[in-house]
Amino acid sequence: EMDKISEFVTPQLLEFLKRERAEIGDAFQSTYIDDLRVQLDGVDDRADKTIATLTFSGVSKSSRFDQGEVFSESWNMERAQGDDQPWLV
Repeated sequence: EMDKISEFVTPQLLEFLKRERAEIGDAFQSTYIDDLRVQLDGVDDRADKTIATLTFSGVSKSSRFDQGEVFSESWNMERAQGDDQPWLV
């Protein structure tokens, strides 16, 4: 699972996710997202990479039937300059 995730995240975020997963252990975890909205807040072109800031908002639920919690959080995605470089969270 982490091998697939590593294709889409920076090495720093991957290490954070591995630590989080280790703390949870084998416990079952699921999250449901309703009404997901994404907004592009800005793009910063630098000499070595491009950074895009996106805001994700919606309702996060631990089961399909609970009320859930409204959330809004911003994430940076970056990619190295050059052809066919992947976007990383």
